[in-house]
Amino acid sequence: MDKKAYLKHLDYVIKSLSKKEIDFLASSSCGPANNKFLAWLVPDFFKKPCKDHDIGYAVGGTEQHRKWCDRNFYNGCRNGFWLFRPFAKTFYKSVRKYGGDSWFYNDKPLKLHELRDKIKVSKS
Repeated sequence: MDKKAYLKHLDYVIKSLSKKEIDFLASSSCGPANNKFLAWLVPDFFKKPCKDHDIGYAVGGTEQHRKWCDRNFYNGCRNGFWLFRPFAKTFYKSVRKYGGDSWFYNDKPLKLHELRDKIKVSKS
């Protein structure tokens, strides 16, 4: 799967998920969900890119897919409110350096039905 196909797939998955599924997959804040202090420390400047990024990490795939997911996160942050754009690169570098433990490593990204099977959250 090339970059364009991956990003199209990720966009399809994000748009297909219910609010309940998104809430289950995506942290309520920008920042690591497994570290309450850092989650509190990181401001929620980029809610949509953060949620999309969290979902991308659940979809997973190879290290190349992770790089594309992280870059997509960076682009989403960079395209946000102009005052917060300087933080985009810092956030991007942080997820590249520290996000690997949260990525679902697999030989390919999960399809929508595979993701739903993995999380076992009803669509309603």
